[in-house]
Amino acid sequence: MVDEELHDQIERYLLGNMPDEERIRLETGMATDKRLAEQVALQQLALAGIQRLEAREMRKKFEAWDKEVGDITNSGNRVHYSWLRATFVLTGLLVFGIFMHFNQLQKKHREHLRELETIATRDSLIALLQKDFRELSFSLDSLSHLKNSEKDSSLNAKMIQLRNQLEQRDRILRELERQRNTGKPQMAMRLAPPPVRLRGAGENTGTDIAKARKAYNEGKFTQAVRLFQLIPAAAPEQAQVTQLLPYALFYAGMYDEAVPAFIKLWESDPANEAMNAQVFLLLCYLANGDKYEARLMRMIIIQQEDHKYLNIAVAVRDSI
Repeated sequence: MVDEELHDQIERYLLGNMPDEERIRLETGMATDKRLAEQVALQQLALAGIQRLEAREMRKKFEAWDKEVGDITNSGNRVHYSWLRATFVLTGLLVFGIFMHFNQLQKKHREHLRELETIATRDSLIALLQKDFRELSFSLDSLSHLKNSEKDSSLNAKMIQLRNQLEQRDRILRELERQRNTGKPQMAMRLAPPPVRLRGAGENTGTDIAKARKAYNEGKFTQAVRLFQLIPAAAPEQAQVTQLLPYALFYAGMYDEAVPAFIKLWESDPANEAMNAQVFLLLCYLANGDKYEARLMRMIIIQQEDHKYLNIAVAVRDSI
């Protein structure tokens, strides 16, 4: 059973009578607490039901007034009072219609303002959480770059605490950012390592794999993707497809398809391709606006002091 204080708080929220700071706390709680979100939804339905009952009571009152005027016509001039009743009812209906019309306009206006306030509040909250996340991430970066010999138990405990705090903020940010998907494909492409020119493998120039490699070297990445995908799954060239297709997909701007391809590449050749796959996955997530996955991949990269793309992971910190 919901306590009375929470019930009143939710009612103030639904009626738009809640201060901004208190509303932000409640909306943050709704984003992370499923039971609280369900309670707000239930009270919203109940409030809508009460408003419908009030409208029904208004209609009953008009019906009662109409009946009273009808009784008058039985004892006097029927024509006179019939016109009086019709005029009274039409006037009442007109007033009621005008009232309901302006009430609906005001309701839509309030809903629009509330929507704008919600967007502004959400964006402000995201900005605050991102700032907090960046500060925590910077602290974790600094500790992660210390040599193992310089880390004692207290520093290790501090790193664990920072990671826990980052994960907590990640959960909140992930829910809020789910409503505001803002990918940055241009930034991802600008930060990406340039395509490496593929050297010939001695295959027949008429084969699909040779044509795909040629299209890749000429910067025709969409064509290269199509040619790579024509190669049968059982063909011996599939090893080259696994190695080259992810990069062709990325440079073609096909980030959604590139993600599983880079994961497959990482798993198939971790010794040689792990770092490449990690940074390109980070850039795919950045391009798609999947900030939660981007932050996780960035953490994987920055915790490797010798990672060859550490500079890219540092560069995207303020963008995720």
